[in-house]
Amino acid sequence: MSGLINSAGSKSGVIGTTELDYEVGDWTPQDTDGGGSSQAGKYTKIGKTVMAHFVFVTGSISGSDGFAVKNFPFTCGSTDAHRGAIAIGYTNADSFPGQGIINNGATTGYLMYSSGNAATDAQIGASKTITGTVVYRVN
Repeated sequence: MSGLINSAGSKSGVIGTTELDYEVGDWTPQDTDGGGSSQAGKYTKIGKTVMAHFVFVTGSISGSDGFAVKNFPFTCGSTDAHRGAIAIGYTNADSFPGQGIINNGATTGYLMYSSGNAATDAQIGASKTITGTVVYRVN
């Protein structure tokens, strides 16, 4: 039987010929260097769509490398159509990147400025809090 699973665990309504793939869990986001503290993440995966929330404090980062959010809970699908936008909810970074993008075929995303340029480690800074959410698709 196909259907949606409600909060009580029972199914209702027909949605197709296969069972709904639904998963929730925790994951550990990391910054560019895999350091930092207060790393926490929650995700929900429904079918091939993943929504992941994160918060972490950056480690000792500096330099001109692109600032990466690493270790998303599932590998993004293999084409650009699978990519999703990272929305930044809060940061006290030295320079505020408002969005980002997860790389297709990867579990890494980069924070971006409205100009389309990737934020660098030096622009984010060490010991900075970043919270965000991304929605993307898997293969």
